[in-house]
Amino acid sequence: MNNKNAVRVTDMVEISLFAAIIIILSLTPLGFIPITPAINATTMHIPVIIAGVVLGYKKGAVTGFLFGLISFVRATMTPGVTSFLFSPFVTFGNWKSLIICFIPRILI
Repeated sequence: MNNKNAVRVTDMVEISLFAAIIIILSLTPLGFIPITPAINATTMHIPVIIAGVVLGYKKGAVTGFLFGLISFVRATMTPGVTSFLFSPFVTFGNWKSLIICFIPRILI
């Protein structure tokens, strides 16, 4: 295996490890901590920040996109009072909610 393929595999493994941490946080109560029935505090931004600092901004943006995707799916599948901010498929949601859902999380 040449050096170029080794770098690609290393990049893929690094992103996969952070993606696994984000997915585990999203599936456990540690990722979304309910404060009120309408508002959840999140700790899922921590692995995204660490990935951005340790791996660089491009890989950090990939993990941020995954964080946004999980927020989008959660808002769509289990709608709450503020789900219209993160999903266009719930009541009062529109395409601008996709911007709210993805862009800030990618820029973390």
